[in-house]
Amino acid sequence: MIKREEIIGDCRLLLGDCLEILPTLGKVDAVIADPPYYNINGDFDFIWKDFNDYLADVERWACLLNSAMKETATLYWFGDDKNIAYSQIIFDRYMGLLNSLVWFKIDKRGGVYGSAGGGAIRSFPICTERLLVYAKDKYNLTSCIYEIRNYIRDEIYKSKGKIVFKEINSALGTATSGGGVASACLSLDKAEPAMFTREMYERLQEWCSPHLRREYEELRREYEELRREFNNRHKLTEVLEFKSDTKNASLHPTVKPVQLISALVETSTRRCQTILDPFMGSGTTGVACAKMGRKFIGIELEPKYFDIACKRIEEAYRQPDLFIEKPKQMEQQSFEIT
Repeated sequence: MIKREEIIGDCRLLLGDCLEILPTLGKVDAVIADPPYYNINGDFDFIWKDFNDYLADVERWACLLNSAMKETATLYWFGDDKNIAYSQIIFDRYMGLLNSLVWFKIDKRGGVYGSAGGGAIRSFPICTERLLVYAKDKYNLTSCIYEIRNYIRDEIYKSKGKIVFKEINSALGTATSGGGVASACLSLDKAEPAMFTREMYERLQEWCSPHLRREYEELRREYEELRREFNNRHKLTEVLEFKSDTKNASLHPTVKPVQLISALVETSTRRCQTILDPFMGSGTTGVACAKMGRKFIGIELEPKYFDIACKRIEEAYRQPDLFIEKPKQMEQQSFEIT
């Protein structure tokens, strides 16, 4: 049940339990989720009677998030160094694991509070958190790739009455064998067919005239836009080196740095795509989306953190140097649900 709804720019903020709200939402382009870790930090971490009870909720979250994701969506799932292993076993049933990332808090090199690594604890200091990265299909074999390949194959067959890679390569001016470019782009045995270059596609059009009439740019755009977005412009590796957010630490017990979340947003989404955070907390993901021209849906159970998130996102929209383009709707709309 949605207890309250706020619309701020391109951000939709929902107060309530994500288990109840997720089934009511449409499909999203990415999920960035920082769930309770179980008995680590914050009152919300201590609401389960035991660990099995917690894992039952993880299973529910995984199932609902899988249903909420588009075919090309990416999910980032935060966790601590121990319990994340159990979450991975559960999420592996629903999605394809892409990476197991480590957030190395470069300002906590000696270990965070409570994990100094000596005395009664007798363990190494902890200065990291974990992120699991999932996709609906880990190899991103979306239907659009096969549809483009099949369209070109069908048009060649209409023109020539057969599909012979050696003849296609000859028309392309490449290797005259039965493999080469023709096989890479048109073989039914390829897990992920390649895309022809513009020059090669135009040669095919000339060879197949009057068939194969769709313009190259239309096919290329379809090929790129309907694939899962991944643009590693920040040259990130599986170890993410970002400072913790000491400035906003008082707002939420487990606040994440905007710089880290912004890097994930920019890597896995394009402008105007929609990102879901089912555990919004103080709204860091929403702030990143406001800065970077993305749409945002945030769900938060606790009213005090919901209010903080609203305020932070409003402030992000008020600072024109922080986002790429002024959002269409700057006013805040409130909906009290009775």
